[in-house]
Amino acid sequence: MAAVPTVRNGVAALYPLSRSRAFVTTVKQFCDDTEQRWVSQGAGLALFKLQYTKILAPDVNALLAFWRTARGAYDATWSVDLAGVTYNNMYFTDDNFALTEVGPGLFSVTLACAQWRQN
Repeated sequence: MAAVPTVRNGVAALYPLSRSRAFVTTVKQFCDDTEQRWVSQGAGLALFKLQYTKILAPDVNALLAFWRTARGAYDATWSVDLAGVTYNNMYFTDDNFALTEVGPGLFSVTLACAQWRQN
């Protein structure tokens, strides 16, 4: 399984890192318009915004090559390792690789990604 490439100092993402959880919910609607809802998966699915600020061109090239390999939001078979925890079955939630030059030879990239199912 492919993994997000590491950048400066061998880390997969720089801070600030945005992380949240989404829960898959099942909804049963009855004839009298009442509903019953419950969480279908226990731990929830991880959502991340991987922010890379002031990174050099070689790091941008590695991220862009990985993003192209994953074909943007198409491929959902890669993983990301953050703080010793590996999140599998990830996909990019956006088909755009937004790159901003913030200084001479320094770039910023934000990659939004999510898990589509538990490990």
